[in-house]
Amino acid sequence: MMESIVQIDKENYKIFYELVKGQMESQFLKKDIEYYTVMHKKTNQISYVFSGEGFIIMNDKQYKIKEGSLIFIPKNTAHSFVVNSEKMNVFHFHDPKDYLDNDIFVVKEGNHG
Repeated sequence: MMESIVQIDKENYKIFYELVKGQMESQFLKKDIEYYTVMHKKTNQISYVFSGEGFIIMNDKQYKIKEGSLIFIPKNTAHSFVVNSEKMNVFHFHDPKDYLDNDIFVVKEGNHG
């Protein structure tokens, strides 16, 4: 599988949210923090940028993301976030969610997990 990023508007976000509510976590990321690069070996991840902007680095490739970006991160993909705005609010959904508690592997340490 290949990673991908698409833009969705607020109306389509509501549809996405209804599909995955109760199965996602919210993360507030801050500017000037080097976040860990992580990988999930059993779960695919879909992330939605609710607010803010920055980059996601997946397998050493950098992609610009902003409010409305929907990001598909296949399992076994090393990934980390870089924030350009003061903060970025990102929602993460993992499938299958049953494995998530034991499926976060640090590939490269940063100064914040």
